[in-house]
Amino acid sequence: MIDEAQNRVYTVPEASYILKYSSSSICKMIERGLLSGRKKGREWLITKESIDCFIKRFWSETVIK
Repeated sequence: MIDEAQNRVYTVPEASYILKYSSSSICKMIERGLLSGRKKGREWLITKESIDCFIKRFWSETVIK
C-alpha cells in the first residue's frame, strides 16, 4: 500500500515553512535544480520526496545532528 503522506504535494509557501527559507529562495532553488518542482499554472508544486531529498542532501551534517 502506498503511503498517502509520501505522495503529498506542497506549494511554495508550504515548502518555505518546512525548509525555513523565504518563498523567493524556494523558487530560486527550483530554478537552479537544487529542489525539484513542477509548475501548474502560475504555481510551483513540490513533492514531499523532493523536500526529503533536499534535506538529506544539504542538511545532513549541519541541521540534522
